[in-house]
Amino acid sequence: DLHSFPTRRSSDLGNSDLEVGDIMKVNACAGSGKTSTCVGVAEANPDKLVLYLVFNKNMQEEAKKKFPNNVTVKTIHSLAYYYTMYNNGENGKPVRTLRNKDYNVQELADILIKEKIIQDNLNGKNLAFSLKRCMDGFYNSEYTDIEEYAKKFHSNMRAQTAVRFYQLLTDGKIDVTHSAYLKEFHILIKNNPMLLTDICDMIILDEAQDTNPVTWEIIKNTKTPLICVGDTRSEEHTSELQSLVIIS
Repeated sequence: DLHSFPTRRSSDLGNSDLEVGDIMKVNACAGSGKTSTCVGVAEANPDKLVLYLVFNKNMQEEAKKKFPNNVTVKTIHSLAYYYTMYNNGENGKPVRTLRNKDYNVQELADILIKEKIIQDNLNGKNLAFSLKRCMDGFYNSEYTDIEEYAKKFHSNMRAQTAVRFYQLLTDGKIDVTHSAYLKEFHILIKNNPMLLTDICDMIILDEAQDTNPVTWEIIKNTKTPLICVGDTRSEEHTSELQSLVIIS
C-alpha cells in the first residue's frame, strides 16, 4: 500500500503506523530538513530497529553522527555485500573474491577464451563487446533472470554466452563485481521479500532521487515498512522517484 498525506507535517511522520509492505513517500526540496525529519522519525520510534539507507560512504559516516542508537546506517552496496558475499562466508570471510570495477571488453574476451566459451580472440572481442552491453543492461534492469533478459534484447547465441558468463560469477569461478552482487541481492530480495525483517522493523531511504532501476526494484520488493525521502525537483531525479509522489 502507498501512503500519501498531502497536508501532513513532517513532525507527524514518526507517528504514522506503517505495516508490512507499506511504503510512505516523502517529497521535499533541498534544504527543507529531509535528514532532520528522518532523525525525528527514528527518535519517535525508540522501540524499533531502523535501517537508514544512503548511497555513498561519506553520507554513511555523516549520518552515523546524527542518528540515535536504534538506527543502523548502511549503503545499499554494503547491505547487498553482507547478504551475498559476507553473510554466508566461513570464519567471517567472503566466499568469493571481489574486484572493484566491472570487466572491460578485453578482460571479458580473455575469460571467454579461457573458459572455452569461444575459440579465437577475434570472435572473442566481438562477442565480448555484446556481452558487456548485455550484462550492463541486465545489472541495471528490473529483470532477475539473465536468460529471459538476454533473449529479449539480444540474439540467442549472445544470450547463452551471457548465461554461461553469469554462472561463472555466481559460482565464484571468476571475481565478482559490485554490479554483480547488487543484482544478486535484487534476486535474493525478490525471492524472499521478508528477508530484511530479520534486522530491522523499518527502512528509511534518503535521497531517493539517486535510485536507479535495480536499486528501486530492491527497495520496493522488500516487505519491511519503508519511508522514501527524496526531491522530484532535483535535476538528478530518476523516473523511479517521479512515482514517489508524496508528502510535500
